[in-house]
Amino acid sequence: MSELLNYEFSEARRRFDGAPQVLYCHKDPPRELAGTDALSGENIAYITFVLSPRHIDEKHRAKTIDLIHTLRTYLHYHIKCMKAYMQMRMRAKTSEFLKVLNRAHREANNSVVVTVDQSVGFATGSSSAK
Repeated sequence: MSELLNYEFSEARRRFDGAPQVLYCHKDPPRELAGTDALSGENIAYITFVLSPRHIDEKHRAKTIDLIHTLRTYLHYHIKCMKAYMQMRMRAKTSEFLKVLNRAHREANNSVVVTVDQSVGFATGSSSAK
């Protein structure tokens, strides 16, 4: 997901001159946070926006703040969608595997049953399907 997000931000920067540069750091905090008590670890990531003076001038400041503020909601929405998509695929795979197992189970029950008739002494075979 992080690679896709990073790719989308870089594509947006190529398409729009006014888009800020976005830096993504996984596990370790960015250099700007060195010497602070910033968390680091496998489940930690940092997104840094490099804002230029045109992003914080009086005309664009409110829109810039609004867009950065709504990024969290945007990310949460896409994470939930990704989880739902993965669960849907896992359920479909599970359903396919169950169908295969059920077919194999039915084929295993079609065995030949041998009965011996003691009065004549001959063995006869019959097929029984359950």
